Amino acid sequence: MHALDLVEMGMLQGQNWNLEELSTACAQEGRYAFPLSAMPEPFVGGTGTPVAPVAIL
Repeated sequence: MHALDLVEMGMLQGQNWNLEELSTACAQEGRYAFPLSAMPEPFVGGTGTPVAPVAIL
């Protein structure tokens, strides 16, 4: 799946995210749909760069 997503499709993946804090915030707000931005670092030709995901509640 990684080779298909990354190499063939150019699609980045979000893996190993700790979503417990996000799920707690969603439960407190009573909503579970939100915009999520997780842009990779702007390294030319690089893959596997760290991201800083931001969920806007």
